[in-house]
Amino acid sequence: MAGPGADARRARIDWDAVGAGAARGLLFIVPVVGFQLLAARGSDDDLSGGLVGLLFVGILLAFAAAGSRAGRQGSHAPRAHGALAGVFALLAWLPLRIVVAALTDSSNPLRGIGAAAVFAVGMGAIGGVWGAHRARMNDPHG
Repeated sequence: MAGPGADARRARIDWDAVGAGAARGLLFIVPVVGFQLLAARGSDDDLSGGLVGLLFVGILLAFAAAGSRAGRQGSHAPRAHGALAGVFALLAWLPLRIVVAALTDSSNPLRGIGAAAVFAVGMGAIGGVWGAHRARMNDPHG
């Protein structure tokens, strides 16, 4: 059985790590959104399936990058830090989604937001574990 301080250690979130991760995720999301705007501007039709898939993968990688950064800094709970960073990157992305929808005459910018949240949590957590693993591998005392 764990001691009385175990719950306090387990529940502590490093919000600086989460913020840094979310910022990195947004740094990856902005070029993807810019590419989406450029692609939509050159065409009157909806984006092709291959391009949509490429944009989807770009957003997934952005969520993983957010989690990786947070997991590297908050390595005592990498999945939690990574998942939170993914969610906050998603929340930072929402205003961009609304702007893109307005510029491209999209009907509903919040369509699919539930699925995006699930992917943000999952990819953020995976990235968090990867970031913590990289931090341990680079630690000379580890």
